[in-house]
Amino acid sequence: MAGSTYTPIATYTVPSAQANYTFTSIPATYTDLVLISNIATSASTGVSVQFNGDTAGNYQFMYTFGDGTTPQFGNVTSTSQADVIYSNTTISTQITNFMSYSNTSVRKTYVSRFNPTTQFTGFYSGEWASTAAISSIKLFTGSGTISTGSTFTLYGIAAA
Repeated sequence: MAGSTYTPIATYTVPSAQANYTFTSIPATYTDLVLISNIATSASTGVSVQFNGDTAGNYQFMYTFGDGTTPQFGNVTSTSQADVIYSNTTISTQITNFMSYSNTSVRKTYVSRFNPTTQFTGFYSGEWASTAAISSIKLFTGSGTISTGSTFTLYGIAAA
């Protein structure tokens, strides 16, 4: 394939501790999105998303955490946000794929992989029960703040 598959849309570096950040004006010119987060938070917490300002109970997600000893798993339905990242006080890389984000005939789904410490790894997958194209993504913490120096880069993925 000629050219770059990942096209940077926006990058944000947290200048001082804050509770949230929103990517706005996301163009509908790609098939998928990838969010690369190099993040630390002031407390061990989930980082959630809301799309296009939707705060209604239109999200559902599943999670799996593993530390080699005690697995944790579950699901959350009809909630006002979807968890995509789990973070703690040490910077770590998290990868989230948003599939078919601009396709207005399907609900929006995502898969996220994370490893906030060397002690465990995890996985989220979820759905936004809307066929609207995603034009904004708000990221926010469940408790605490996103630490200074954390970065978020949103990439558009062209059709193969």
